[in-house]
Amino acid sequence: MVRRSFLDKIFRELRQINNRLTDIERDLKPQQAVITVSALDGLPDHLRKTIKVFNGHAELSAQDVSVQTGRCRALESNYLNQLVRLSLVKKRRSGRKATFYIANSLSAKHTNSKACHNQAQTTKTQQSP
Repeated sequence: MVRRSFLDKIFRELRQINNRLTDIERDLKPQQAVITVSALDGLPDHLRKTIKVFNGHAELSAQDVSVQTGRCRALESNYLNQLVRLSLVKKRRSGRKATFYIANSLSAKHTNSKACHNQAQTTKTQQSP
């Protein structure tokens, strides 16, 4: 009888742990990307073509992107890594496989940088004789 209640207690705790892990995994899963047009301003054409593939997708591998763009996987991997260095895309590794997903602050970051650029241009124009 003691053994049965002990096993029931362990089973209940394992179920609670499983529920917590499920909640954590759901919270960590990237959301589907929605890319605004203003976020793409100022990007070179080759990077713009790569990042547009993410629209409506949570995360993609370089192979997934290459199928969509029609370019080779190695080239897309290079472009995706450039986007990672620009902090527009984030990279997650699972063993040797890397998956990429849109950084959450993509549209806000580019909107703010464009606004700062416009403000600097306005200030420069006002200071001109």
